[in-house]
Amino acid sequence: VVILSEVVYEEDAHDALVYTLQKVSREGTLMFSIFCDRPWSFMFFVKLHDAGGFEVAPVPDEDVDLLGMQPDAKVCMHKIVAKAAV
Repeated sequence: VVILSEVVYEEDAHDALVYTLQKVSREGTLMFSIFCDRPWSFMFFVKLHDAGGFEVAPVPDEDVDLLGMQPDAKVCMHKIVAKAAV
């Protein structure tokens, strides 16, 4: 399991992050990404999609524990699974 916590805030690092995930993943590798929503954060998932080899699905809000953060916090959590031949 790979945990990605607040790693998409630096847009200039998205390409390097996708590359790193490709190198550390094999078929079935399970990853969870969590971050506070920012306008550019979701561009990471566009790059991940375009790279191929990953299935991404949002984790429903009711399944995310905010761990004491304000209920109106825009916290986004995604489940990422590596497909064959990443």
